[in-house]
Amino acid sequence: MRWYADDSDLRVIKDLNFPNIVLFGGFAVPYEQECALRSAIEEAKAKFGHRRAPVKWNFKDLKSRYEQQGQKKTYDVFLKNMHDVRREIFCAAAQFDICIIFSLGRRV
Repeated sequence: MRWYADDSDLRVIKDLNFPNIVLFGGFAVPYEQECALRSAIEEAKAKFGHRRAPVKWNFKDLKSRYEQQGQKKTYDVFLKNMHDVRREIFCAAAQFDICIIFSLGRRV
């Protein structure tokens, strides 16, 4: 299995000056399915632009990266269609034996 993961620091109480929640999540995929999964996700993204274009849940975080690479038009297309992009990626991933794992922790 190969594990892909990310973490986010969140502030769930409006007046706090620091994040009080840590969200850690990702997925595991069997090695023998990894290349096919990547291809399926790339095919899903290719419907909206470049197959290797970076995508993440909070897509707006990537705006400056797209601008630095002269890909503002690609960014705009992905942003406008982000719900459909996500759906296509999830449908592609659903064909594989992946395990989604996440954890939510509170900082004290």
